[in-house]
Amino acid sequence: MKKNATLLKKETTHTEYTLSIENDSMTVYRVKITRSKPYDIIISKSENTTKYDLREVSKEELFELRASKKPGVVIKQMDHLYYTEVPFRFNLRNMRITHGNHLCGCCSRCSASREPGKGCLMIMERPIESYTLSNVSRIYLRNLKDSSRIEKYPFIMLGIESFNVHLNSCVIINCSTYTNSKRSDKKDDNDDIESSKSTSTFWDTVSF
Repeated sequence: MKKNATLLKKETTHTEYTLSIENDSMTVYRVKITRSKPYDIIISKSENTTKYDLREVSKEELFELRASKKPGVVIKQMDHLYYTEVPFRFNLRNMRITHGNHLCGCCSRCSASREPGKGCLMIMERPIESYTLSNVSRIYLRNLKDSSRIEKYPFIMLGIESFNVHLNSCVIINCSTYTNSKRSDKKDDNDDIESSKSTSTFWDTVSF
């Protein structure tokens, strides 16, 4: 009996993060859930939100923001770029994006192959973190210019990238060169196009 009573008192707590784009802002929803073990019963659940205002920027402005080394997030929608400043510990990898899933992990072109029709330029170009960072500003700017940045690639139709944060990351939601690596040989190529269209349907209703 004592052993069972001890088991009932065990608790685990985890936090879930969801990111959503709404009009001219980006909102992060944080839900903290405490459960009992071993029966996985929810004991408590608390929620809070953090809202970040977005503003449209040019490629030149975005480059300057990156070079300033201030933590930020950029959202690329077609040819438009939207920026907001975020805390240094902002972790995009730990968030569920409500508007779609990251495509790169299941794309057959997600490699540095230079063969025609294979590989991805975003993968071929090195991220700024892979360079030996120098305190000499001209060297840093040169490396930043040559590095992988979401705004450089016209084939990215919709994506979110965090930069100058603890763990820089990028989520690609809609890409014109995306090819599903898990599809069967009998699957029609148009399925990828339709999937891409369905992903962007929601975003067509988002006005910046």
